[in-house]
Formats: sequence, C-alpha cells, structure tokens
Amino acid sequence: MGKARVAREAQQSLTRFGTTQLTWLLISVVGMVPLAAMAALALIVLVVVIVLSGSQMTSYSPDPASTLGPGAGGSVLVELAGGDGRGRFDGDAVPDHDLVAPIRAAARTCDLLTPVILAAQIEYASDFDADREGPQGRRGLSQLTPDVFDRFGEDDDDSGEASAFDPEDSIHAHARYFCHLAEETRRMRDDGKVVGDPLTLTLMAWESGPEAVEAQGGMPVIALESYPFQVRGLFARYTVGGTSTSTDPPSPEAS
Repeated sequence: MGKARVAREAQQSLTRFGTTQLTWLLISVVGMVPLAAMAALALIVLVVVIVLSGSQMTSYSPDPASTLGPGAGGSVLVELAGGDGRGRFDGDAVPDHDLVAPIRAAARTCDLLTPVILAAQIEYASDFDADREGPQGRRGLSQLTPDVFDRFGEDDDDSGEASAFDPEDSIHAHARYFCHLAEETRRMRDDGKVVGDPLTLTLMAWESGPEAVEAQGGMPVIALESYPFQVRGLFARYTVGGTSTSTDPPSPEAS
C-alpha cells in the first residue's frame, strides 16, 4: 500500500504544472511567435512572386513604340513560342526565290503582317507547293478557300486572270485576308470581347474564323499545339540569325 501511494503521488506530480513549468511553457510559446511570423512572411512573399511571375506571362508590352499593341512584345510565352515575326527576313530560306519579292511586297499590306509571318504561314499551309489542292476546295500556296479567294484575290501579276494557283495572286490574297482578320480582331479587343496579343488573335481567326475567336474569348496565353504556336515555331527559319524551333509542320488535313 505504501508503494502504491508513492507511485500515485509521483504520477500526480507529473500531471501538475508548477510555477517553473508554466514559466518555461510561456517562454517557449513567446519564442515560437517570431518563427511563425517569419514563416508566414516567407509564404506571403512566395505567393506574391508566383502571382507576379504569372502576370508577366501575359502582361502588356512596356514598349510604347510597339506596333503590335498590348500583350505582344512583353509576353514571355510569346518569345518562347517563337516571337512576333518582326525580325529581319531571310529570303534565302524561301525554297523558290521568285517568291521573295512578292512576299516582301504583300507583307506591306498592313502593319501587323511581316514577310516572316507570311512565309511561315505559307510553309505551314502548302510547304510552298503552288499546285497543291486541299480539302474544301483550298488551292495554291496559301490554301485559301474559294469564297475567301473570290473576295480577296486579284490579278496581282497582270496575267489577265486572278487564280489561286498563281503564286503572286495567292500571296497577295493571303495578305489582304490576313489584314482583314487583323482589323476584325482589333475591333474585338477594343470592345473587350477577346484577350490576347494581336498576332495570336489574327492567327486564331485565320485558322477558325473571327466568330470562333469571339466565342472562345481569345487566347490570353498561347496554347501548345494551337495554330498560332505552330506557325510561330517556323518564324526562326525565315529570320536572319534565327534557328528553327520547329520540326516539319503537320499537314493542313491533319490539323
């Protein structure tokens, strides 16, 4: 009985806080406060860095002289995807050198279009095969549908007939249609209906039509495997000092 009483008293002493124990407990709690504050501050800083980094992916260009408008030159993803196509055109990369002059001339149709963009789109569409016939009646270098060519095609080489199989006619019709889409998507952006940089939106409209671009709300970040991403991957091939960042593009039928 004596041993049981001693054991019970020892157990009670372990479960009771004395003055010394309470003092050490308070010191421990107070000591943890700065550590907890530092951990919370570090977490806040990490969240802010992530948010700021994400916003830079689609941020507007800080360059007021940019002809591309908001969301172009300052986008990290645009640069990673292949840039804006405004580098110096490498005409030697075009398989048929007779097409270099028409490409340069047609690219002056509007500010957004450049020879690099035009050449990359043609490679993607037809691989510079002027005789190619594709689905939906698409013909020639740019593979425009018959209704689009009827609207934008002209006899640009003065041959007496506007033909989608004529390289120069096809290239200039391509440029007129591209610039028409650029204007359409610009109005959508001004009205707040879509988001994204002007070139991406125009390439989206080229692939699927302005109505689809508006229905989708644009493309704030360039999607992998999308038409804009694939075309941008060809820009380096037609830029002086550039290195191709893309393998051969898929055929128009597959895309």
